[in-house]
Amino acid sequence: MFWPAWQKALTPKNIQSRFRSTGIWPFNPEAVLQRFLRPGDQWPTSSSSYLSSKSVVNGDNWRFIQQMIRAAVVNYYDESAKKLSSTIHQLATENALLRLENTGLRTALSNEKMKRQRAKPLVFQLQEPDSGGAIFYSPKNIQQARELHAAKDREVELAKASKEQYRLRRQQAKEEKQRLLQERKEKRAADKVLRERQAEEKKRQKEAERVDKEAARQLQNGFKTPKRGQKKQSTTNTGQNTIDITYIAPEESPEAFVPQSRRGRQIRLPHRFCNA
Repeated sequence: MFWPAWQKALTPKNIQSRFRSTGIWPFNPEAVLQRFLRPGDQWPTSSSSYLSSKSVVNGDNWRFIQQMIRAAVVNYYDESAKKLSSTIHQLATENALLRLENTGLRTALSNEKMKRQRAKPLVFQLQEPDSGGAIFYSPKNIQQARELHAAKDREVELAKASKEQYRLRRQQAKEEKQRLLQERKEKRAADKVLRERQAEEKKRQKEAERVDKEAARQLQNGFKTPKRGQKKQSTTNTGQNTIDITYIAPEESPEAFVPQSRRGRQIRLPHRFCNA
């Protein structure tokens, strides 16, 4: 039983087909490497084709990147070439890990959103009084329950909107109050400055009036003083003339000198000096 199966399987045609499918003979590595390529990827057949291509290479296709490095670098075993190859492999690996992490986070977020949208239980207001607590959910009852749920949801949304509007109104009232307080404060400050300026102006006016009055009084006193002096002088001169007429003897010469002061008064020596 074994030998007939052996002879049937190991035919020259099957052996050549297996060597051909694995790329051993004739030598064709592409037969194996094509299995690792994704449907959208293309494996170049020559170095000139992928070097001249302007398309971006996928980071997961590190074998293709390795061949590109080998074709671009003259000495692949040089330290710089090895360092470049290691860096490219590291970046490609990090990119793949980050994409996997991003995919996992997106999936977790989608699952969390689905969990939040849980089904709501139907209301129990549809219980009939004689049913003993049992509810038969007919299509009509289900529609009524859904309408009740929708009405409750609308009430909740309206309550939230009302609260938000109330909060906005309070915020606006608070801002308006602060604005009015600021305006009053600025007005009080401006009124204070105006009052200070008016007080200073009034003070300057009073000082100017006082100076004007003082100057007018001094000027008036200056005008009155010479008149008094002239009056006294005229009176004194009149008396002096009377005295001169009284005491001058007719025998004396009219050319005798009579000493007088600046105001026209006669200067008389005391008796003790006259006796001497």
